[in-house]
Amino acid sequence: MNAIVAESLASAHNLGARLAWSYGRISPLFPVRPEAIAGLNEEAVERIDAFLFRFNSLFSMIQDHLFKGIAALEMEDISDKSNKDKSNLMEKLGAIQSATGFTTMAELRNKLAHHYPFEAKKQAERLNAAWQRCPELIAILNGLIAYVAAKKLVAGLLPLPAIPLK
Repeated sequence: MNAIVAESLASAHNLGARLAWSYGRISPLFPVRPEAIAGLNEEAVERIDAFLFRFNSLFSMIQDHLFKGIAALEMEDISDKSNKDKSNLMEKLGAIQSATGFTTMAELRNKLAHHYPFEAKKQAERLNAAWQRCPELIAILNGLIAYVAAKKLVAGLLPLPAIPLK
């Protein structure tokens, strides 16, 4: 299990670094106004799409892999737990600061991944929400890495530096 968690942490760290890079590349466009959506050129749309893909991917990596791995290392059975219960457990363990914050981010992630609004106002609201929550998602990842390192849950874990936002 140690090797699996170490690999998941390294993968999440790599993904987080790419998300931080994408965040920096789209930040000049944000916050985006609804009337600006239609005027975005293909390069800007591609940058935003890459950002959203990385945001969704990192969120899923944290929720589906890191939470599971940390729970296993902490000898917690989460096989019958909901994602909300897993978030609550991570808060109880001290691996994340706020289960409520993570749960509201899950709602945003689900909207981004499963709902495709045509209306520019809703598109702008969702894009702006992801852009605003990105630093928090990176902070959650940095916190999980620090938690695993501080508790020495993974033997021989190479230090992973905190991911800065540009």
